[in-house]
Amino acid sequence: MKEFWQTCVSRLEQELPPQQISAWIRPLVPLAFDETQAVLRVAAPNRFKLDWVRKNFSHQIEALAAEWFQRPVQVAFELPASGAAPRMPAASPAPAPAAAPSAPASAPAQA
Repeated sequence: MKEFWQTCVSRLEQELPPQQISAWIRPLVPLAFDETQAVLRVAAPNRFKLDWVRKNFSHQIEALAAEWFQRPVQVAFELPASGAAPRMPAASPAPAPAAAPSAPASAPAQA
């Protein structure tokens, strides 16, 4: 899904001005692709963006999805269930390096 969405955004960047990409496309988050129903679920951060993207970009996104999945695809735009803006799953953060032992700040220096 992540690879599809990166390709989709990249292709839209070739067709749309940068302002439209940053305002309307980048805030979208792909949620899932239902193989049996051929439905791509995409979350928008709020109702205004959802309605605007559905009206203005759904055909372009559906065409790119159909090309990628090699069959007709319906895009279902939705709001995040929790009310918070959705985020793409991030890679697990690397563990913090262990701190090297040191003398307490109040300890006198050894000569």
